[in-house]
Amino acid sequence: MNEKSITDAAWWIVDQHSQKNNYVNLPESFGIGGLDDAYLVQQEVVGFFQNQRGRIGGHKLALTSKPIQQLCGLDHPCAGQLFHSEIHYGNHDLQLDDFLSVGIEFELAVRIAQDMTSIQGPWNRENILPFIGQVYPAFELVLDRNADYQSLEILSVVADNAWSGGAVLGSECSEWHHLDFDRLPVEKIINGKKETSVTGQALGNPMNSVVWLANFLNQSGSLIRAGQILMTGSTFATHSAEKGDVIEYSIDQVGMVKIEIVSVSYTHLRAHETPEHLGFRL
Repeated sequence: MNEKSITDAAWWIVDQHSQKNNYVNLPESFGIGGLDDAYLVQQEVVGFFQNQRGRIGGHKLALTSKPIQQLCGLDHPCAGQLFHSEIHYGNHDLQLDDFLSVGIEFELAVRIAQDMTSIQGPWNRENILPFIGQVYPAFELVLDRNADYQSLEILSVVADNAWSGGAVLGSECSEWHHLDFDRLPVEKIINGKKETSVTGQALGNPMNSVVWLANFLNQSGSLIRAGQILMTGSTFATHSAEKGDVIEYSIDQVGMVKIEIVSVSYTHLRAHETPEHLGFRL
């Protein structure tokens, strides 16, 4: 893509958001040819959004489950950026009037303690540990805008900032180094219905997400900065939020977080198109 095409594609995405349109893939006429193009468009989109949403506060990963990677024809995750103004702390009432629709994902969030520059890399599971400060049980808010999950085109999703809609972080944990994140138990409760899983459902271990993102950004000439929050991937399928939902998520020996969905103003997805039905984790 040339510079004009990148800017035009980004403006198209921003206009879709401003018009509150349901999500559709980028038109082929923009000529987005691969992930490199998608990330160039994403950078432009994020730059435009910063005028309203403020500074970057962290990053999110999408496609951290192998089945979804295979569905999208990839063998690795994809990344988006979080705005500081959209990272919330503590139990939270989520106003659905602020969204066309929103998916809820169940994650371990980490706060980075030191800049992760390319000088210290390449990164692996051992050398990342001193660079991680606190961890949190967290919800990622997936800004899917009533998307038809059966016709998604991953390059368009990446260009649209990987559908980053913010995060809600629960109790902070600093004493986490002894925990086995390959298999640490997690539990979600939605309207009284309980399910269990393990943290390893996110890329085998959520710390693998930190490794992948740190190396990816370094290779792109960027880095994860001290103080930023990283969302590491969901341990359950995405839940499509509905009015009245009460959703709790806990990670053994880490803590818990709770949200309540207090209002709604969007057209519900048809049942066969919901991300939860498809087992989709972004």
